[in-house]
Amino acid sequence: MRRLDWQKAAMGIAFPLVCLTSSVQAQTISPRAARERVDAARQGAEALYQSFPRLREIDSVIRQDCSEKNHGKSADSEFCGCASAITMSLWRSGVDPNMVPRLQAFLNEPDASADSFVAFQGPELYGPICRKATGR
Repeated sequence: MRRLDWQKAAMGIAFPLVCLTSSVQAQTISPRAARERVDAARQGAEALYQSFPRLREIDSVIRQDCSEKNHGKSADSEFCGCASAITMSLWRSGVDPNMVPRLQAFLNEPDASADSFVAFQGPELYGPICRKATGR
């Protein structure tokens, strides 16, 4: 099993997103800037999933949880895709020092479930920037 190299996987894009997690901070940037940051997070997540395909299980769980917590949003919506990308980017950034070890343990344990990861995210984490970026 490959070990996850978080410094390379983060690709330097997570830090700017940390600054956009509060409603006040997300309101201070333009929708265009929010879209650019979300696009960067999506590209980073996609690169990570290419290297570590099993992380797509967590992506799927986050998207489903997003759909359940955000009325009218489907798991495959642009908003819930944003939610997953932003969440994964913030986790990789080290904003919560426990997330990198949790993700590493998930990758190292073939029988681990992705379901527990929803306890570490939610609309309060991704909502402000995703609403700004998607216009919803």
